[in-house]
This record gives sequence, C-alpha cells and structure tokens, in this order.
Amino acid sequence: MSKPRIGRTYTSKTIQKILRKYITEDQRKIEKRTQLVTRIKIALEAKGLTHKDLATRVAKRPSEIKKLLNAKLDFTSEMVSRIQTELGIKLTGD
Repeated sequence: MSKPRIGRTYTSKTIQKILRKYITEDQRKIEKRTQLVTRIKIALEAKGLTHKDLATRVAKRPSEIKKLLNAKLDFTSEMVSRIQTELGIKLTGD
C-alpha cells in the first residue's frame, strides 16, 4: 500500500513567489485583526464593560460581538466606526 500524499510541494519559483505573497497578505490581515481586538478588549476592560454591553451600544447581537472578539467574524468599516464612537477610542490610523 502506498502512502497517501498530504499536501503538495511546489518547486516552481513562480508558484513559490505567489504563495509567499498570499501568506504575507494573510499575516498582515491577522495582525490587523489582532490589534483591533486587543484595543477593543482593553477599552472594554478599562470602562468596565462586557461584550454584551458593547453589543447593546452598537445595536448588534452579543453573539456577533463575541465572534468579532474571537476573530471568527471580520470587521466591517461600519462596525469599526460604531465601536470607536461608542467606546471613545481610535482603532485605526484612518
């Protein structure tokens, strides 16, 4: 019986270059999301609020806010803006 192949190794320089580009882009997205979540959690703690309190303030379900804070849901620019307004903090450099 032969071993099943898991994954694939690419030897093409072009494919390696493309993969590096996407990996780098994914890392930037993850870092940005992590920074947003960290800033929000620090602000919530400093103000003595829970994710449920934030959900009420931004008119979202607590489960949505929980998913945002656990990086299981992406932030929209509208949501970032609402959170900034409600918590009185700056989350982005924009």
